[in-house]
Amino acid sequence: MESWSSSSLQSSSMASPQRISAARKHIEEIRRTKFSIGAPEMSVETKELVDSAERLAEEIDKDGFSFVQELIQNADENTYAADIIPTLEFKVVTKDLTFSGCAQTLFVMCNDVGFSEQDIERICSIGKSTKKARRHEGFVVQRGIGFKSVLKISSQPYIFSNGYRIRFTETTDYKWPIPIVPEWVDSDLIVKAVENQFSLRKEHIGTIIVLPLRPEKMNFVIGQFGQVRGENLLFLSKLERLVLIYLEPPFPFRFLLFKMVSRKTKYTVTNESHTSSSVVSLSINNGGQLFSCDYYLYRQIFPMKPELRINGRELMENVVIAMACPLGPRLTEGFPVGIFSQFPSRIITIFPFLVQSDIVQTDPMDIDFDSKWNKEVFNNVPVAFLNAVRTFVNNVQMSKDEAGAHVICWLPANVLSIGRSKEAEAINSIMLAIQHKVKDLAIVPCESLSDGNIQFARPSDVRMILPCFRRILTCLKYEEIHLSPMRPGEKSPLCQPLDNKENRGIMEYLGVDSSESNPDWYDKCIQDCNLVQQLDEDMYAVFLLALASNWSVLRKSAVGDTPILKYIAEDNKEKLFSMNTLRKGEVKLCFAVNAREHAWISQWHQKFGFPGNLLFLPNEIQDVITTHRRSNIMCAWLNLEANVSQILVCDYSCILIKYLQEKQNLDSLIQLPLFLHESKVNNFLWESEVFRFCQKMPIVDDCRNVHVDRTLTLVPAAGSKWMKLFGFNPFADSKYIPLGSFYNQIQGETSDFMSYLCKYTNAVDLPELWPPNVKLPCTCSLLTAEQAFILLDWLKCLRKKKDVVLPELFIESIKDGQWMKTITGCASPKHCILSTPYEVSCSVTASITSIDKEFYNNRLHLYKDELEFIGVTINCSTKNPQGWSYYRVSLLF
Repeated sequence: MESWSSSSLQSSSMASPQRISAARKHIEEIRRTKFSIGAPEMSVETKELVDSAERLAEEIDKDGFSFVQELIQNADENTYAADIIPTLEFKVVTKDLTFSGCAQTLFVMCNDVGFSEQDIERICSIGKSTKKARRHEGFVVQRGIGFKSVLKISSQPYIFSNGYRIRFTETTDYKWPIPIVPEWVDSDLIVKAVENQFSLRKEHIGTIIVLPLRPEKMNFVIGQFGQVRGENLLFLSKLERLVLIYLEPPFPFRFLLFKMVSRKTKYTVTNESHTSSSVVSLSINNGGQLFSCDYYLYRQIFPMKPELRINGRELMENVVIAMACPLGPRLTEGFPVGIFSQFPSRIITIFPFLVQSDIVQTDPMDIDFDSKWNKEVFNNVPVAFLNAVRTFVNNVQMSKDEAGAHVICWLPANVLSIGRSKEAEAINSIMLAIQHKVKDLAIVPCESLSDGNIQFARPSDVRMILPCFRRILTCLKYEEIHLSPMRPGEKSPLCQPLDNKENRGIMEYLGVDSSESNPDWYDKCIQDCNLVQQLDEDMYAVFLLALASNWSVLRKSAVGDTPILKYIAEDNKEKLFSMNTLRKGEVKLCFAVNAREHAWISQWHQKFGFPGNLLFLPNEIQDVITTHRRSNIMCAWLNLEANVSQILVCDYSCILIKYLQEKQNLDSLIQLPLFLHESKVNNFLWESEVFRFCQKMPIVDDCRNVHVDRTLTLVPAAGSKWMKLFGFNPFADSKYIPLGSFYNQIQGETSDFMSYLCKYTNAVDLPELWPPNVKLPCTCSLLTAEQAFILLDWLKCLRKKKDVVLPELFIESIKDGQWMKTITGCASPKHCILSTPYEVSCSVTASITSIDKEFYNNRLHLYKDELEFIGVTINCSTKNPQGWSYYRVSLLF
């Protein structure tokens, strides 16, 4: 295909007179030698050229090819100065600058280094393409039409370049089927008109092609402009900017179409003998709307077997396959072509990447799927793709997770064609080959748990992880906490940006384990990485929530046997229990809902020596669990799956008392009342509950004996009336248990703790004590006056109770006991008589004697009813019946 180029940054019409003269002479020579102008008859060369022109005319008349694409391809082969941006511009104006009577004119402008004589020779020939010999470099040529494709839209094209001022006509001495005969432009009007069109431009234009448009081709031209895709520039080697402009009258002109495509190489990734790769930026300005995307370009040369070299490609030993992989949303412009030959094909592959190669076509946009050449090219596409990916991840200038994310987007995971067409079979074969080969390629970015670095690994060595588990690892990484590495052979977690629902399909395509598969991985991660010990309180709550929320998956693993639940051990250090150990019930892990209550119970639990196989969560862990916004889920899961339950002070008190009833630990038993007292002070127990527990708790007496069961609780012996009366506890066999003096050692928040204890244990003293049905040992001998009055007060108190019958043995021992002091010694109440001072002396018999009133400080008369009740004879004379009343009154004064 021919090429054309510009000589300098100046307009071609402004070339020196010498250059213009040389160019004119060259054109005259071409007319004379090639076209037999001025000769009496056609030369053999001219006749051959006429025959070729007839075939070319038939080719041009066919639909399917684009003159715009042909000119773009030509411009890409040209030579450009090093300090300019290679640019090609198409511009349609509503002017007749060539005075040919056309309504519109198309300008094609390029800033290359200029037409050489060889360029002009090729333009004036047919089938003399410069690209045919350069196919191994990636140049693609299908028809060899090139510049002459403009003849489809213009009957008299003009070229102004490097001193050349020519137009092509079809009429000379001989009739030509198409206008290919060069003719020098002598008209200064035309030259000036072209110069004026670009006189206001700052940049210099080296080559100008002027195409007066055929009237019937004006709509065709704008249609051709609309078919130009920005991605066309990706596979060009030199051209970096393309501009398409279609102006519509009247003045001032408005853009019916404006499009500018720019390509810029950002950096070269690799450049080797058989491969090269780079990152380019492609931007499109379409009517003022700006779009841009970076692409990773990769080219690789593949050898072509001799038996596969078809007509026109016999000398080609190699074929170049190029890949363009977008680093963002593709600039498809609504036309997602995946396969390019010279230009885009009609094949809609929905490839996430673009493929370009020297592909045999049946027409400019259709592919010959029966061609053995094409089949070999398609067989090499998966290899080129994998090599492109490998080169990208190992050499590109970006982070590994970002590079991996791009690679994942390029994988053709969900684009298999449905049907049995040759097109579908070819595309599907590429897809399946890529899928099969990519599984052995280390292209999936994964994270190292030990140092947080990202590495590339094979899909089979990587797995996705549960989102809650991911958050834990992410937080640890953010806090720069490095975990211990997992054992060799264990899969690494997929890097965070790719581990999401959107990528689940592509990961399944690659063979990466899903987050739900092989749940034992989580158990191994927890153990190998020493994960639980690295978590602070907040992250530990997130960890438990991760387990709870995903227990349907994790219950199938060995997580239940792994120590993960924190508790406070007897040495006051945090330790771990496994869930299955707790489920056996040998120990029970508890926590209170209220943080203050939990801390208080935990402290007392330690004082009591961890009774009842109960263990408590650390205070900080309890706080974050119970205040977490999803506390209900965690608490329910802990209770259901690990037997970790909430506990109240009331519940704990029941367990504690039951435990102490069995173990009978003296120190703990002595502290128990204080525990109950503080429970009430802190409003952890109701007063009624304190009563109930105090009456159920074991009692320690002064002999350090523990009494679990008791009928009645006595006040402490020291200072008690019962001790003054008896001198010991005569009701021990009846389980009347006194509070020991050890309780006095407790320093509670109340100044009189013993009074509190007596109150809530219902401890009693004489005279409130209800006697058992036993004989009182103290009545067997003389009682002191104080003891006697204690006994009588007791009896008085008991007799005040209504509808009660005093125990028989108790009364008998009082009536029959020798405990009362008489004037002759001591006697039982029923053998004693008591008279007043106003009575005449009573007679005394051998069986009845008077009570020694002075011994009792003359106070016995206050207990007349009690004395009569126990058998004492009162008021033996009837001569002074008012004597008792007078006596009682006298005692009051």
